[in-house]
This record gives sequence, C-alpha cells and structure tokens, in this order.
Amino acid sequence: MKNEMIRLGITASAELRPHEDFDASRVQGVTNKIREDGWLRHPILCLVDTDGIHYVADGHGRRMAALELGLRDLPVHLVSVRQVELHTWVHEVERLTWRELIEIFRAAGFEMTEGSEEVGGVGAWIRHPDGRVCAATDRSGDFSAFAHLRSAVDEYTHGGHVIRHINLPATSDLPIVHFPCWSVESFAEAVLYGVIFPAGVTRFLPKIRVLDLNVPLDFLMEERSTQEKSADLISRVERVGFRIVKDGRFEHYTGDLAFPQSDLWSFPLD
Repeated sequence: MKNEMIRLGITASAELRPHEDFDASRVQGVTNKIREDGWLRHPILCLVDTDGIHYVADGHGRRMAALELGLRDLPVHLVSVRQVELHTWVHEVERLTWRELIEIFRAAGFEMTEGSEEVGGVGAWIRHPDGRVCAATDRSGDFSAFAHLRSAVDEYTHGGHVIRHINLPATSDLPIVHFPCWSVESFAEAVLYGVIFPAGVTRFLPKIRVLDLNVPLDFLMEERSTQEKSADLISRVERVGFRIVKDGRFEHYTGDLAFPQSDLWSFPLD
C-alpha cells in the first residue's frame, strides 16, 4: 500500500450524486439512528471522476438520511476506480415464491429461461430452494436494461422482504436472486450515461475503508465553507485518529497531514 493515500474531507450534501436507488424502509431506520446518536459515524464512500464529480459508492442511506435531517455538508472518503472492487449483493427474498419472482422479472421485460445459468450483460439468476435456477436476461443491448432491472428489484423489494448476503448461501429455504458482477469500468460508463442502479445490488470494496469519524451533526449544519470545515475535521483526526479496514483487518490510524487538495485532505499510508 506504499504511495496510496487516504483522502478525506467535507463536501456539500447536494453535490453528492447517487448511483443507485434507495430503500425507503431502511432510510427511516438510519435517520432515526443518526438523530439519536447526534453524529454521523462513518464518512460517505465516494468515487471521484476526472471532472471532480463525487458519486456515492457506499452510503446512499446515510446520504438520504442527511438530506432528511437537513445536514448542509457530509464527511467523505474519496477513492478512485483503481482503489475499489465492485461486487454484488445476494438477495434472499421472504414472502414471495420462486415462481412469483420469475413472473416479476418477466413483467419487467426480461427473457426467462428455466434451467439456464446463462445471463448476458444485465440480468439475474433466480434460485429455488431445491436448487432449480431460472436465468433472467435482457437483450436490449443498451442502458435501458438497467431500468428494467430497477423495476424488477423494486417490485420484489416492496412485495417481499429482502435479506442481503455477501455470498450465495450454501442452503436456504427461501428463493434467492443474485446478479452477475460488472467491471468498475462498465459501471462508470453506465453512471456517466445517467444510469441509476437498483437499491442494494452493488457492493463496493475499497482497499482501505475509513470508519468512526463520528462527526457531530451541529458541525455539519454550520454555515461555513467546506474548506474551513475540512481543516477543522482534519485537525481533530490528527489528534484522535480513526479506524480503517485494511486487508480485512481493523486498525487504528493516526498520521500527519500530507497535503490539501481543494477542500479534501490526504493522509499517506505505509
């Protein structure tokens, strides 16, 4: 990790662009928790493009909660596409049957093929508890396929109850929906085109993840420039440090300020 940098700062909430939809039922719980705590615990993980636009990679629920609470600014942890891996969540679906899920995808415009493991581009697999599988394939060949995927995921999310898993469960009594992994480059192309992904499908894993900044809500509501707030935040961070996840391990990080970049500040990693 030599020469890698942790890039932290404060950015206006309105300038953070989502790449996925949000689950309103989850957002309400996040909002209540943040209000009760009185601080925002973790920074929003953002991908930054060559034009300096910040796309939320992880933290859509916290972003929506912040807007609900009227927070002017938010702490961000910025990463580039080379600093993240893109995975997808596995959805175990309660209250809907395997056959109902197949019909939801069919109604959204997917071609359904029972017994097939072939999914071209944008699509999904729907697995029965007994091991049977049905492939959902969109052959439109353009970005409209993501709109069809959003429609299907929204329908079964609101009609059932989704339990997210990192990996495909070895056994389950429930039907399971899982998705092919996109490359970060194809994801970036879709987002630049204006695609909004379904809620709870993409899962970004940065090489380094910053945790536990614990930024007070009053601080985020102050009417000061983001550059001033960033300087104050970094001053505190230099004193008390923060937690990071690196190579799957939790570590406590403290370090001297490396250099400012706009209203973002970077820390060197050994």
